[in-house]
Amino acid sequence: MRPLPAFGVVLMTAVAWVRAATPANPSGAVMTERELFTILSDSRGPEMILSSLTIEKLSELLDALYRNLDTPMPVPDAIFWYEMGVEESHRRNL
Repeated sequence: MRPLPAFGVVLMTAVAWVRAATPANPSGAVMTERELFTILSDSRGPEMILSSLTIEKLSELLDALYRNLDTPMPVPDAIFWYEMGVEESHRRNL
């Protein structure tokens, strides 16, 4: 029986797959940490926030979330927001 890969490897593989499935940031703009934290702390929640963003802002948010996930201590809800953002991006592209 083959040993299971470490959790970190599985998570990194999943994040890499999701990153490949998201659109590139067409504007090239970079969201600041302050902007990211403002969005993540909005009481309306990801469903409402993500659906109200333009595709450019959604791309900026996904990029900022991805960069945050690549830090030693990412924001606790970053992976959830990232996954929801990818779903929103796919919904718009269909």
